[in-house]
Amino acid sequence: MNTALSDLVGDYDRVEALYHKKNYIFGKGHLNVNLFGVRAATVEPDNFDDLLCMAYTVDGKNTLLKSPGTTDPGTYYLENPMNPKGTAIILPGQYPGVFALGQYRGQNAFVQRGNFTVIRDANRNNVLDSDGPCETGVFGIHMHGKRGTVTDHVGRWSAGCQVVRDDSDLELYYHIAWLGAPTYGDRVTYTLFTEDDFRKM
Repeated sequence: MNTALSDLVGDYDRVEALYHKKNYIFGKGHLNVNLFGVRAATVEPDNFDDLLCMAYTVDGKNTLLKSPGTTDPGTYYLENPMNPKGTAIILPGQYPGVFALGQYRGQNAFVQRGNFTVIRDANRNNVLDSDGPCETGVFGIHMHGKRGTVTDHVGRWSAGCQVVRDDSDLELYYHIAWLGAPTYGDRVTYTLFTEDDFRKM
């Protein structure tokens, strides 16, 4: 866990305040989930140094879960893009209903169904670039867990996907969203913040 980043993000109330500051939709009500990522300021790839989080209310109790993860592609796919335009890096922002509850490679996952806007990093080095061309669409960018041994290296687990380092954490997020789906539907909004967003609170 990036402890410094986790401390900066703070608690449920601080997260809700940032949603409102940015005029983003923040779901209220029993099991109405707010799924979000926080991208660390570092531009070094291949580390689970970001946070993937869920804020929700259950039986009147406000709850915030935080897990180590990555919001960036790993080094392998930065150097070996699957798309000739370059590897996708999601731009920060809110993406209403972008994910659906589903399966990815036999694992429960939040599966892309709506549009993401991404930067295409095409120079095939192992540095995350923020000045490439932008593209909006459905690219197969999902949120899933990393199976097997928990390690600090992203490897081939992300070509742009949002990946939780420990798949048991992802399963918990999925289960909570699934419990809320009869009321709110199986489409989940994803919001990507940056470390700087929280520093400016």
